[in-house]
Amino acid sequence: MKLFLTLIATLWLAAGISQAQDSMPDYRPSVSNAFTSFRLALTNSIVLVQHKDQSAPHRQISIPRLVHNLQAINVSACPADFQIAWLDMIQAIKHFKPSAIHNEVGAVIWGTIAEKTGSQTAAKEAAKQQDKAESKDALDQAVYELKRMKIKYLAPPSAP
Repeated sequence: MKLFLTLIATLWLAAGISQAQDSMPDYRPSVSNAFTSFRLALTNSIVLVQHKDQSAPHRQISIPRLVHNLQAINVSACPADFQIAWLDMIQAIKHFKPSAIHNEVGAVIWGTIAEKTGSQTAAKEAAKQQDKAESKDALDQAVYELKRMKIKYLAPPSAP
């Protein structure tokens, strides 16, 4: 009798889980569309830039144009946690300082100079370098979260 009740409870639970999975909306098309639109927005944000010290122009992403293009993408059909991660990523891109490479080291160097010499200029430069490093960290975190959402919503459905 105990085995029979356990079997019935297991089947009932499995049916409930299966029914819950069937009733959950499939966000794959809307999330996939958002990432396709992201790639297009990124491509449309590339501009040619000519620097004085270079003979030929080079391609560069225009941050303001990228932010504008990403804000134009409609993610309202995506789940709420994806929408939040999307907006966080846009904000991180908006506040990203493109020269954030190696700024953690720069902050340490300038901080040491300021500490040893008492230089106000070095202290300001250390703060600037730290701000750039933090903007890179924020962007890295936002991109990581969006990748997590991509895995969560674009992974193939599990077999019943």
